[in-house]
Amino acid sequence: MKLIEKKCPNCGANLEFKETDKSCSCSYCHRSFEIERESNLDTDDISKQFNLSELKEKLKQAKELLNSDEYKDTMKAAQKALSNVTPLPLRIIEWVIGTIIIIGFIAIFIFIVYQIFTSTK
Repeated sequence: MKLIEKKCPNCGANLEFKETDKSCSCSYCHRSFEIERESNLDTDDISKQFNLSELKEKLKQAKELLNSDEYKDTMKAAQKALSNVTPLPLRIIEWVIGTIIIIGFIAIFIFIVYQIFTSTK
């Protein structure tokens, strides 16, 4: 493990810490410090971590799929199917209104039958 040496910003004494340490403290003034890391990544490191040619090929395949007729037909079919679906809250409102109308007709029918029977006496 590589040791790193820096100066204490508080008293100027030497600070020693490992490159994996996240914090250190000065042995003279006992002040603690968070260790800030510099990013050493360059494009070569990134290309080693990720196979760029493979990513480019996957991107090309994705673009081809998006432009294919099969994808477009599938999306049209999905949009058509979804356009025929009534959202649940709207269906509930329609059911409540329908139920109120039916109850209203029943109430009117009962009122008329009641009027007919009470007027004949």
